[in-house]
Amino acid sequence: MFKKAHDVGVSKTHSLGGKDVKKFKNDFLKKYQQLQDEEWSLLFPQKSVTLTKLNNKCYVYSNVDGDPIVFDPSGHGDSLIPTVYALSKIPAMIPFLETNPLVSKNILKGADLFLQGISEASIQSVQARGGFLKDQIWSIKIEGNPIPFAVGKMALSFAQAVENQMAGKGLLALHYFGDHLWHTGSRARPNQGFHDSDIRPIEMDEDVDSAEQAFEAMQVTCPGEHVEEKEEDEHHVHPKLDEIIRSCALGGLKDVKRSELPMTLTSFYTSKMIPLKPEQIVSLDLKNSKYKKIKRLLEELEAEDIVALKTVRKELCVFDIHKDHSTLAEWKAIDLGNDSGSTERKAGISSIQTLYKSPPSFSATIFNVDDRSQLFSPKEVDQALLCYIESHGLAHRDNSEMLVDEFLASYLFGKKEAPSPGQAVPYDDIRQRLYSKLQEWHSIERVDSDGNRNTILRRGKLQPIQLMPLKRKGREITSITGMESFGYNPKYLSDFLQKRMKTACFVTDIPGKNNVNNEQEVVMSGDWINKRQGKFFLPGVFKEDGIPSSYIKIINKLKK
Repeated sequence: MFKKAHDVGVSKTHSLGGKDVKKFKNDFLKKYQQLQDEEWSLLFPQKSVTLTKLNNKCYVYSNVDGDPIVFDPSGHGDSLIPTVYALSKIPAMIPFLETNPLVSKNILKGADLFLQGISEASIQSVQARGGFLKDQIWSIKIEGNPIPFAVGKMALSFAQAVENQMAGKGLLALHYFGDHLWHTGSRARPNQGFHDSDIRPIEMDEDVDSAEQAFEAMQVTCPGEHVEEKEEDEHHVHPKLDEIIRSCALGGLKDVKRSELPMTLTSFYTSKMIPLKPEQIVSLDLKNSKYKKIKRLLEELEAEDIVALKTVRKELCVFDIHKDHSTLAEWKAIDLGNDSGSTERKAGISSIQTLYKSPPSFSATIFNVDDRSQLFSPKEVDQALLCYIESHGLAHRDNSEMLVDEFLASYLFGKKEAPSPGQAVPYDDIRQRLYSKLQEWHSIERVDSDGNRNTILRRGKLQPIQLMPLKRKGREITSITGMESFGYNPKYLSDFLQKRMKTACFVTDIPGKNNVNNEQEVVMSGDWINKRQGKFFLPGVFKEDGIPSSYIKIINKLKK
């Protein structure tokens, strides 16, 4: 409905008077009877409502901050629908359907939600609540993210959906995050899971986001996916984490506007605390702090008379903030500087990821994309396969197996080994065959000394750095090859190692016809593998720069 800029062209606009505001409020609260005056004040603070008539005959009601909160598609006042801005403040205002990030990409491009894209858990939940009716208003959100990102009306009833075997259009999207109506507001993102291209799950404290377990259940261990960094984060908690979390909470309270109160703990954590996270740490992990939960942190600040909490509609909210408190007045963002206790390196490799590119035959069928250059993470590949299985009815009563259709049989199997359509095949076999048909890529994200992030994206499997102690002309040396793949300049690396190790280093070309990429070799004088320890242990130098052990290959020709 708001896909084109012309759709939000303004025909006329004016502020509603007192009587009109009261009538609009009564109509709105009559339609959404579960809401109270407190929720109304959260949506329209200061009792200020601006009515705008658009070129597409739609009426939009905006608050004092200029955010569109409610829209009436017909302009007759009979259909008052909340926007993404409204749902970010009160997510449970209307019932919701859950889908996955892969489907959200299409919805953010203006597509409708098909029944095949609704998660199985969401379908069971809808059925338990009595289903849905045709033309009923529902919202869409991602499993693991509490904020809806789209709203629309149901294309059919639940009974009809069951008759159609949960296939075909389910919800006709009227408004979604990133459309032209959303751009008329402040463009504030509800939480860190909202991206321009898709909507993703978020990791939060269990008191902040009840969908955390659903998100953790989505984690899949895939071929080539590396967990070294995650393991490192679990064992290296910043020594000042408690102080950092408290500082972010104080800064967030100082930033909250009076018109935003009352604010749920979910909104406070995602929209106020997360943006204040120092760059040197990976996440504000409350579970690793003394607070454990966001509720306990804010209760401590309430005991200091900094904030007042109150339960609104059975949910604890930030109700009032004492901005004149000396702690808030004197607050300054915490400066970690070059603190070595931080979990994120100031300079070095921050992440290594394996990616896959789909052949043209799979792009539109399995991955449901038009852009053939798009790359997918192992997790996205697995999700695409699961969506294909669900949408084509290939699930098997035995979870370890699945049915094959004509497309899978012809593209994943040879002529002599191809199973017949409808035959059950082990799921792991299909998954492995799919990965074998994809083109492997890799990406390396490197952070420089100024904190700037640069990404290296290359085709092919990432080969490890090779460290080889050996003898040449009777002298012990250590050869280093393969460093270019990780963004190292051989000359700069040679100079660095010469100063760090206090030994002679030089760069030479690697001979042979196989060296098609013109890679070079760094040669160090001496054996820096077998006879060196501590800061002079060569593999440790690369580990300090963020390269996991699995990408450091030692070919030891001197070890006896």
